Order: sequence, then structure tokens, then C-alpha cells
Amino acid sequence: MPATALPGVFSALRSALKARRVTYAELARRLGVSEPSIKRLFQQQDCKLSRLAAICEAIDLPLETLIEAADQPARPSEPLPLAAERALARNAELFHFLLLLLDRFTPGQIGRTFGLSQASVDLYLRDLERLGIIERDVGERFRFLVPLPVAWRWSGPLGPELKRINQDFIGWVVDRQSEPGVEFLSLTRRMRPETASALQLEANALSERLRQAAHRDQLLCDDSELRAVKLTLGLAPLAIQELRLVGEHAEAGARRRGRTPGVG
Repeated sequence: MPATALPGVFSALRSALKARRVTYAELARRLGVSEPSIKRLFQQQDCKLSRLAAICEAIDLPLETLIEAADQPARPSEPLPLAAERALARNAELFHFLLLLLDRFTPGQIGRTFGLSQASVDLYLRDLERLGIIERDVGERFRFLVPLPVAWRWSGPLGPELKRINQDFIGWVVDRQSEPGVEFLSLTRRMRPETASALQLEANALSERLRQAAHRDQLLCDDSELRAVKLTLGLAPLAIQELRLVGEHAEAGARRRGRTPGVG
């Protein structure tokens, strides 16, 4: 497949080269070709996907990240095979390792962030490969074998862990909402169903903008400039009586019986 079938890919690739301070001359040296051939490639914006993959490898940029950063239309998400979900549900740490990989952490970054030994990182990758989720390459390189993005079955085997992760996160945010960069919003209002539906569309659009912005930053910026950010948003019709338990006032029962609380 020619790279011209991927609109915006060369613009994204230029940004990646700039972020890594790799010149056309340096890229040509790494690929073993002439600088004019590299300049011509970027001017014509036409090359085979295999050549694009070689360029990405030369600048240590996953090809999947480049393609996703090239303003591609969002692909429909698909769930993991149920057998894989059941296996991950039995091993929460392996599931979290996978979540980080899906969030574009490299295996090395995961190891450094959580103080893991290289043996642990390798074993987590091995376990994911045995589940048919990834295929390992040289060193810590790998590729996903499952369609991306992944859709989680909230009513499936991983549902309880997904619920726990988000409940813990909300509690963490509430406890730290006075800190810089932390925002917690909660409100309940009555509105027409059509208004709520429009707001749900806006919430989905916000989630997609966050995903695209994160991919651009991961492409353009040095890893030292990046930090993890999580968005959890709930918007749904609410049976208010199920959440707010308002019973009879303590004095109401006494008044019905014709006596005042605390008297005689």
C-alpha cells in the first residue's frame, strides 16, 4: 500500500523528525541513501509502506503511532476475544500492563515508571503474546495482533476491574481537587432528553479530541515533557431517588403522633 493512501502522514513525519532533531541528511545516513532522495521523497509525498516503516524504525517511532497521528478517521473499536478477557481478569497486573501499552507507553517506560525488573517486563510481554494480543519483535519491540482501539465489555469478565479503576480514580481526584491541574466537576440538572443526547455527543467528541491530542503530543514531544492524564466522565438519565435517600424528617413522625420530640 502506498503511503499516499494515508493523508497527512508526511506532515506528521516531518513533525516527528523536527521533534527528534533529525535532519534529512541524518535520516539519509541512517537509511543508507542519499540526502537528495530523502528530500525528493518528502516533496513527492509518495513511497511504499515498507519504506515508511524503515523511516519510522530509523527514528524509533512506531509506525502505528505515525499513522494514528496523521489525522486518520476514527476506527470502530472492537473487543478482545472473551478467552483473553477471562485470562486478564485473573491477572490484574497483566491487564494494567496491557492498558499502559494501549495508552502508548513503551515497555521500557512502564518498567521505569513502576520500578520493574527487565525480567518482569519481558515476562509480561511473553504472557500477552501467549494470549494472542501482541507479537514480539527484537528487544522490546512488538506489534498488536488485535484490532485497535479496543472496546471493553463492561458487563464482561473485566467489568469489575474496570469499575474499580474508575471508582479509585474519582476518589483520587476528589481528594486532590485543590491541587494544580486537577479538576473535579459534579452537578445534577433537569433537562429535556434531546438536550441530554446533544450533551452526550459533545462528551464523545471531547473524548476523541483528547485521544487525538495525546497522539500528537506523543509524536511531537520528548518523553520527558509528557505526563499521564485521565478523563472519566459519566452522563446519564438519573433516577434521583436511587442516589439521594431523603426520608421523613425526624420531627414529622412525632407531630403525626401529636407530640413534640424531647417533651414529656
